[in-house]
Amino acid sequence: MPHDPEKRIRDPATALVFSRSGPDFDPGLGFETRTDFSLFHANLAYGWIPGPKSRLFSHVVRYAGGAYLRNSDQRVESAWSGVLWMFKTKSGFSGYISPYWMFENLSGPFAISGKAGVPASRYQYGSFAAEFSTPSVRALNLALKLDAGGFYDGHRFSSSAIPTWNASSTLRIEAAYSFDRVVFPGRGQIYIAHIARLRALCALSVKLSVSAFIQYGSDSGKVTGNFRVRYNPRKGVDLYVVYNKARTISGALFDPADPPLQGRALFLKLGYPF
Repeated sequence: MPHDPEKRIRDPATALVFSRSGPDFDPGLGFETRTDFSLFHANLAYGWIPGPKSRLFSHVVRYAGGAYLRNSDQRVESAWSGVLWMFKTKSGFSGYISPYWMFENLSGPFAISGKAGVPASRYQYGSFAAEFSTPSVRALNLALKLDAGGFYDGHRFSSSAIPTWNASSTLRIEAAYSFDRVVFPGRGQIYIAHIARLRALCALSVKLSVSAFIQYGSDSGKVTGNFRVRYNPRKGVDLYVVYNKARTISGALFDPADPPLQGRALFLKLGYPF
């Protein structure tokens, strides 16, 4: 039998998940977006390396599907099903494309903003997601994301761009811009949002690092900022100094009920093992 160079590098994977959360479950310090539910989830994947003659380093084909059931009446609350093809080239480019289907059974209205929302009903819709990234090892790299298609009884277009500059071994600067447009033609509702963010991380030494980010959201008309210093004198010991600030710059700027300064806080946190 001739030797098959792909045989030893094919990689199938299967995951079957069941989870249940009762009405009295308390997540403690965490939180859950749903309560009193049962989750069924299946994930099937197959990956392989095509060989030396291909420009692609690897492929992965995956199917994922699942459903959330309300424990109170055993009705399906949400369900999804989709396929994904993920790739990585030998030069470091990567990405995926994924058509998927969604089912939502809303027991109450779902508000997207003050001007757009979804009434209680059952909805089925299909959509498409994709991502493309340049090699992360380069000084300048870029990630592009897209999600477009149906959305409840309307349609949605979402996109984002995340350029990153690895200025040096100690300084990393990342910018991000995302655009979301949701339209419900039957109700004459349109929701548009822009989000812009700038983030910087500087490792001054092995023990000391500083990070900061500033973000603007057009939906809220607010700018939020965060500045953090982390000091790690030895393994297991961490000291954090964090400063947060939020400010309104548009829309409700002159509304007494929504003052320009939304919040300001200074935190000190020490982690020490016992």
